[in-house]
Amino acid sequence: LVRKLPQGSLVPAIGDAKTGLADSLRVVRTNIIYGSADARPRVLAFTSASPGEGKSTVAAGLAILFAQNKARVLLIDGDLRRPTLHQLLAVPQSPGLAGLLSTEGPVSLVARAGPVRGLDVVPAGAPLALSAERLGSEAMKTLVQQARDRYDWVIIDSPPALGLSDAAVIATLADGIVVVCSGDKTPRQAVR
Repeated sequence: LVRKLPQGSLVPAIGDAKTGLADSLRVVRTNIIYGSADARPRVLAFTSASPGEGKSTVAAGLAILFAQNKARVLLIDGDLRRPTLHQLLAVPQSPGLAGLLSTEGPVSLVARAGPVRGLDVVPAGAPLALSAERLGSEAMKTLVQQARDRYDWVIIDSPPALGLSDAAVIATLADGIVVVCSGDKTPRQAVR
């Protein structure tokens, strides 16, 4: 029911009861919180098989719902090739993760306030062609550890998994991985 959202329209779409988006995301949120017999994952990587399956929308939507539930949430746009979170949330694209990972010397987490209280965002910044090297760097590991220390939830939106190594690199930093697929279009083989 939710097609391509115009810039900055995710928060209103979640508040619109007619779409059912918030109810669907609440089911996913509950499964993430209570679905593990072990400790609850705090750092989640979101990916999909192919572009356009809704992973960025789901990642941002869940971040908003976690924040509305009084949690401290950091949403990181780890798609350094084709970033979209800044459009969904109407925040500036730069400075962002690409700049943080390109700095010389010690890295320090810098986030901006998101569209709802309790949600901070690290947009991707300027697109990078060689993103897997940056995402697998010691600087990225340091940023994720700093985020773990400051936030209840850290959600990393990564690129699609097929054809790129970026999602696999980000997955090594996360406690859990959420694979988003389009039920009416993604082939089972691609999901596998």
